[in-house]
Amino acid sequence: MLKEETKIALNNFAKKIVKNSKQRLARKNSDTGNLADSIDYDLKVHKQSFSLTFYMRNYGIFVDEGVQGAKSSSKAPKSPYKFTNKKPPIQAIKKWANKRGINPYAVQTSVFNTGTKPTEFFSKPFEHAFKQLPDLIVDAYGLEIDEFLEQTLNG
Repeated sequence: MLKEETKIALNNFAKKIVKNSKQRLARKNSDTGNLADSIDYDLKVHKQSFSLTFYMRNYGIFVDEGVQGAKSSSKAPKSPYKFTNKKPPIQAIKKWANKRGINPYAVQTSVFNTGTKPTEFFSKPFEHAFKQLPDLIVDAYGLEIDEFLEQTLNG
């Protein structure tokens, strides 16, 4: 496949993921919009290879995959993340809780104990877009969805 065709296909792929991730976050009642605003990508296409990296605020991966609670893993049983001895930052909870008239420290304790459900705001759009990538790109670069997702998120 020609370099320019590869670049166009990968740019379309990345743009679709960014757009759909932002839309999914909006539907999930993301209050501040900070996470959605931070989602972006960087693509470099070379003659024999390419690099595609997605960026977002550091906590985005926890929102996407969920976090197991210190006392229960039922909300995110497949998540590799778990609260152990450190509660989530109160600043991240205050605005949301205050808007609803809820004690932010009670929410913090509840989240710490029970965890958070995965939103899959990023992983679902990624998987959907990956299935639509032209076979020539997938075959030419030997792409596997799990490895590709991990590489693009970790840079």
